[in-house]
Amino acid sequence: MAGAEIARKGVRIAVDFGKGALGGVIGGFGSTRWSGARTRATTAEAFALRITTLAPPGRLLWPTKQSGSVRWGDEAAVGFRLDVAAGLLQLDYTLRGTEVSESIALDRTRPPFGGLRWWFRCPRCARRCAKLYLPPGAERFACRLCQRLAYESQRECASKRFARRLEEVRLRRESG
Repeated sequence: MAGAEIARKGVRIAVDFGKGALGGVIGGFGSTRWSGARTRATTAEAFALRITTLAPPGRLLWPTKQSGSVRWGDEAAVGFRLDVAAGLLQLDYTLRGTEVSESIALDRTRPPFGGLRWWFRCPRCARRCAKLYLPPGAERFACRLCQRLAYESQRECASKRFARRLEEVRLRRESG
């Protein structure tokens, strides 16, 4: 029966009964597995480490050594040591009862209108990024792509996206 054809409006369509390799109309209402499938985690669910939190624009100069900590409410805290001359960020934190010490390379670019812009180098792929994420269940910080994270807005339908943008415009007008 595989490879059968259906004639629809004078056009012959090959149907692969459930496999989808030959095109055609497959499935119907409720035929997908999305109802119980696990979707990718979002950036909102993960701890985000921003380079601008550690190095506010214009505040990180050469050669500088800084240290401090970043907190996410009462949930987590990460201690850091920043060595600009070495281009290195050292993170120290506790993850599920285990002490973790992680080194992350830093990079810098010169924007067209002067100054320096600092970036993280993702520890997994060496991609330049402004944020590193630690989602639930992950072992180390990495960029959004390596952590397989999606943005919340990628899950919005068109009408919700439109409503969110209208609300953002309204809030901007009210604030200034």
